[in-house]
Amino acid sequence: MSDEDKSPFTTDQSSGNQSKAFRVKVYKLDADGAWEDQGTGYCVYKTEGDGEVDEINVTSERDNSTTLLSSKVLKHKEYQRQQETLIVWTEGNNTDLALSFEEPGGCEHIWYKIHEKTGNDDPPTLNADSDDDDTPSIRAEPGAGALPSPELSNLPAIANALANAKTLQAKDRYASFIIPENYIEKLVNVFNTCEDLESIEELHKLYTIMKAIIMLNDNTIIEHIVRDDIYPGVMGMLESSTMFMVADCPLDNPDKPTSRTKHRDFLAKCAAIQPVVPIRDKATFAKIHETYRIKYLKEIIFSDSRDDALGSLLHSLIFFNDIDIISNIQKDTELLTEIFEIFSDEKSTTERKVEASKFILQICNMAKTLQPAHRASLYRTLCSFGFLNMFLFALTAESEGIRTSACYALSSVIELEATFMRSQLLQNIKENGKKRSLMALIIDRLTMDTDKYLKVQFAEIIRLLIDLANGPMMGNPMASDSMRKQDTESEEFVNRFFTDFSSDFLKPLDSLEKQQMKLDGPIENLELTKEQGDIYIYICDLLCFIIRQHSSKVRPLLTTSDLCTKIMQLYRCKQAAVKLSAVKFVRTCVGILDGFYIQSLIKNNVFEPTIRILLDTDGKDNLLNSACIELLEFIRKENIRPLINHLVAQFGSVLDTLTYAPTFKALRLRYEQNQEASESRPSDADNSSSANNARGTGLGGWSSTTVDEEEEGYFNNSGDEEDALPLSSFTKGSPSTTSKPLVNYEDDDDDDDDDGDADDIELEETMSSSDTASFERKQDTKDTSDQDDSAISKPHHSPNRKRKHDEEDNAGDIGNMPPLRLKSDDEDDEDDMLAAKAVKKVTRSPTIGSKKRIVINARGR
Repeated sequence: MSDEDKSPFTTDQSSGNQSKAFRVKVYKLDADGAWEDQGTGYCVYKTEGDGEVDEINVTSERDNSTTLLSSKVLKHKEYQRQQETLIVWTEGNNTDLALSFEEPGGCEHIWYKIHEKTGNDDPPTLNADSDDDDTPSIRAEPGAGALPSPELSNLPAIANALANAKTLQAKDRYASFIIPENYIEKLVNVFNTCEDLESIEELHKLYTIMKAIIMLNDNTIIEHIVRDDIYPGVMGMLESSTMFMVADCPLDNPDKPTSRTKHRDFLAKCAAIQPVVPIRDKATFAKIHETYRIKYLKEIIFSDSRDDALGSLLHSLIFFNDIDIISNIQKDTELLTEIFEIFSDEKSTTERKVEASKFILQICNMAKTLQPAHRASLYRTLCSFGFLNMFLFALTAESEGIRTSACYALSSVIELEATFMRSQLLQNIKENGKKRSLMALIIDRLTMDTDKYLKVQFAEIIRLLIDLANGPMMGNPMASDSMRKQDTESEEFVNRFFTDFSSDFLKPLDSLEKQQMKLDGPIENLELTKEQGDIYIYICDLLCFIIRQHSSKVRPLLTTSDLCTKIMQLYRCKQAAVKLSAVKFVRTCVGILDGFYIQSLIKNNVFEPTIRILLDTDGKDNLLNSACIELLEFIRKENIRPLINHLVAQFGSVLDTLTYAPTFKALRLRYEQNQEASESRPSDADNSSSANNARGTGLGGWSSTTVDEEEEGYFNNSGDEEDALPLSSFTKGSPSTTSKPLVNYEDDDDDDDDDGDADDIELEETMSSSDTASFERKQDTKDTSDQDDSAISKPHHSPNRKRKHDEEDNAGDIGNMPPLRLKSDDEDDEDDMLAAKAVKKVTRSPTIGSKKRIVINARGR
């Protein structure tokens, strides 16, 4: 078979009669009113026999076995032909579909077939450029369906004829007659005569006639009336509307206008505005004006129209025109170069920069309806010409409208292409310096802008930029090629944010004066305006997000600054939302279960003002009271022993007086359970130590004399609080503080199941601080799967061990406290082996005077 026979234009007679195949794009209207590209393929009209239903089939050009569209041609479906290459209709499930043909002849051919099947009375004709001589025409010749001649005497008859066109067939008959007969041009001549004569009655009839012609919902008519030579007369006829009525208008005929709007004057002024840079492509320039006129029809003249078909038609025309305009501008490198040079040229005036900003922002606004991949391509093209320089000017412009448009445009770009924008912002920082960069401007606008809605948007922009989970866009074909490079740049951008911009970001907190907040006594109120309070709320919300996403990068801020103390000053504000943001910050620091943050909260005495705020709510059922109680409940439920000990020891007497919630009593009970558990563990350790000493060193094990004396002395010596290791040394997320084991050997899973207790020697010494040791064992049990840096393999948790820790965690349930189990040397060998595995790793206790516990498996050696 030759290549010609394999062409998709081959006619297949196997099932019914099949027309030629034409290359098309298939579109579907989504819930947001945007047209989604379903793919490109070849459209074929299948004609069945008598009584059968014809079909429109589109097969993918990439894979002939893939069907992009299969639609039955039915009479009740409302088919519309728009422009020269579009056919639009609605399926039975209220889904709007569109076929965009590559050639007008293909659209004409399929349109004729649809007309023939749906039972149109007048035989349609093909356009003159059609290559099918056997196909009849679509446009009807003047005959029974023609409108009366456009003359003054016939205006009532024309209005009645159009008003009675209710069915789709009747509307299409008139629509197919109007354009070939130059009917609109003739009506414009009649309008000019009536306007000169100031004939109100005839002008109103012309308004009714022109409105009815537009509502025939024919895209060819719409495109015709927005032409430069036609639209002034059409808009003149539409000026005699009922939008503005005067007092002497007769009540029995409210549709009769006595006042006229001035559509022509407004559109003439808009047309007289010249672009900031000449658009040399005449087709693009003309399409921009035509699109604006269509929008004017949709949003001004027919804004109150209930005709959904007309609204859909106008929306579709605007959508496809926007695609053509953006595509042409994106390809015009000369135009883009001239526009963005305005922002880099020091001689450019502010007015010229404002107009250039409006032009670019309008392009971004038009691009919102495009597919994500097409939008991403547009943004990347603009960035290559200096897109960020426009934002540097627009975000600081005097016009509030430009600032708002620029802020929302920047947010839209970052939301779509966060990774790419991080790389662009990083490059901007390197080129312009820290103070003149766009990132510094964004942070400055967050703290200085007076518009509260823009503040929210700037805060969201910062969140999107530092959220590394916002990876490359899936629909972007260029994402896979540069993913590795951009990920590295994203990490570098986040590091630069914390090193260069964190002080600017937290600058509003520096103005807060430190005041003590005791459990009793007066508190000096912090006077803040509504705008100032909003800034602190946004800062606290962003800090909470940063702590959850980049907890390790926030530690230097807590170490080198008084961040916690400053945030606690927000408790003195009268605004409940500001107080709640401070509680949210404390809750986030506790919620990540990081020992460093827990130690920082205790060190900065964060819980005393928090308890004071709880007491000031006086048990009222409000959000602030609930947030404080939930914080205490989380600490109790997670059994964070350093915080439980701190809260009960420092504020237990006060919390015991609160009885309106069970959390306070349960917190005291949890504290007592922890104390009992801590007291029972030393006897367990003594029994285990005596048993190990009885085994001696003759079994091939290590004795305690092998431990370095200097290292042992480090744990036995007492020192200042600053010399103790932070709590992060036994908390998830800090593997760098994990001690190195004395012996490095592999773990044998098979040996774990053997009865080898006689080969294990445990050197165990009790820790001086039972609270810290208890919390350490719990955290070590929960986080062993995360400590990949250890030289010893991860131990497997057996059911017996998991059950033991579950019992400890559930010990805080009121009324259900299980008895603590003390181990002895008479227990099973398997329990001894599991206990030895649980403390394989050597860790340093952060508490003064703590001693270490070492387990060495002799068989593993």
